Amino acid sequence: MAFPFSSEKMKLECTLTYMMVYRIIKKKMKVTIVRKQLQNVTEVSNMDKNESIHNSRELEFAVFCIENVAESLGVSPQEVYKMFKDKSDILHGYIVPEYEILHTQSKEYIVNDIIELMHERGVTL
Repeated sequence: MAFPFSSEKMKLECTLTYMMVYRIIKKKMKVTIVRKQLQNVTEVSNMDKNESIHNSRELEFAVFCIENVAESLGVSPQEVYKMFKDKSDILHGYIVPEYEILHTQSKEYIVNDIIELMHERGVTL
């Protein structure tokens, strides 16, 4: 699979940034709670949703998105998870289906993109 980067340096920087953020997030205890909630979602049939989580990479990315949006908004990850899943379908209607594109972007881009989508859909916490 080819990456949509203009240079190998840019690709490496994005990969290293994601790896650093992943390690920081993984150490946080609250990630375990969100991960368990997301795993429960994937175990239940999700026929009327757009996409379900298919593998651990998508799961880790979903946790990454939830944690960073929560941090940016100053709310708990549990609130963001409920909002993404129940109130807006951002989790299965945007984050999971667009994983292949989104995970190559910077943390700031992803968070801003999701927050902008929340505003477009009129979603508030």
